[in-house]
Amino acid sequence: MLLRICGMMRKSLISKTDPLSRVFHRTIRYSLSKACCAAISLLLPACISCTSVMKTQAAPPESSTHTPVAPPTSEPIQSSPVYLDSIELASDTTGTYIRISGHLPTPCHQLYPPQRDPSKDSLRVVLTSWQKRDVICAQVLEPFVYYMKIAPPEEPIPEFIFVNGERVGG
Repeated sequence: MLLRICGMMRKSLISKTDPLSRVFHRTIRYSLSKACCAAISLLLPACISCTSVMKTQAAPPESSTHTPVAPPTSEPIQSSPVYLDSIELASDTTGTYIRISGHLPTPCHQLYPPQRDPSKDSLRVVLTSWQKRDVICAQVLEPFVYYMKIAPPEEPIPEFIFVNGERVGG
């Protein structure tokens, strides 16, 4: 955004025609370019540090954008995969969670309740989506974030956790 503003300011200053005015505007244009670069170099580290802080803080499970819903038994549905972007462990005072972010095939899709397959030292989770069969829907990906509880605070978490075949933290 800042680059776009700086570029527009430079273009508006170039349109002067007399030689003295050109030198003056070239000097201003050069100063604006340096000012824009300086502003970007000062703001960029601050933006990067903000995003790294946001990644380390655990958001509450209530901040899921989509909650799994069982499909209706009276209507035909179609199942589809979900597209995973990131899978991370998160914890708070109420327990340990898996933070799953990704995309549903369309805005009309809902998350199925996850299928969990626990064993002695691992947990395998399968996450899919569904929609009513004859629904017309925009063909765009729908982003989602879902927090799935693994264990309360007093219980140990499994050593290996997989979501749709992808290892969490590995």
